[in-house]
Amino acid sequence: MRFLFLLIFLISGSLGWAQTQSEWVVVSGRVLQAETNKPLASVTLIARPSRSGTTTLADGSFKLKAKPGDTITFSSVGFKNATYLVSKTALQPNLKILLAEKSQELQEVEITSRPSAEKINRALRNMKREPEPDPTKAPPPPKPLFEEKETTPVQATAFENPASFLYEKYSREGKERQKMAEIQKAKRDSVAQKKQTEYDQLFLDRNKPFKQDYFYYRRR
Repeated sequence: MRFLFLLIFLISGSLGWAQTQSEWVVVSGRVLQAETNKPLASVTLIARPSRSGTTTLADGSFKLKAKPGDTITFSSVGFKNATYLVSKTALQPNLKILLAEKSQELQEVEITSRPSAEKINRALRNMKREPEPDPTKAPPPPKPLFEEKETTPVQATAFENPASFLYEKYSREGKERQKMAEIQKAKRDSVAQKKQTEYDQLFLDRNKPFKQDYFYYRRR
């Protein structure tokens, strides 16, 4: 009795395994280029809905397990996709799949040696401009490149240069330079004397309380 049950179990398991194996079929063949019949390597194969996949070898050959009714998609960069419907035959060898090149239209590109007028106008609008000077006002004086220092003429002495000393004393040009130097010195002295007088008066005005206190204590 036990032997009968064991025999029935083994027969049912073998039938189920055979049925499971029969659900898959082997698809094999080569993928070639349609124009030149050259083999294509690294072509991707995906069977749907079973979701099994593989890639072609260097000679374009492939072998894939799929289920009957699956659709195998062959795809590669630069080529149009191709499809194959899997039939119920257990072994489907020597398939020849041709992939045609995909033509890509390039957009028209304009090459010019200079930018367009629109780009030039946009750049001019975005450019920062300096404010225009007021015509009613005089422009500011330019900044000197180097610091200007006041020069003082060197007076000739009888010891160092007697010829120049005599020329400055008795020539017409030398006498004119001496007069101009005296005038400038007097002008500087007058300006300095005026500033000193203004400072003294300001100092006295600020110290009037000291003057009053001084005379008050002196009278007592």
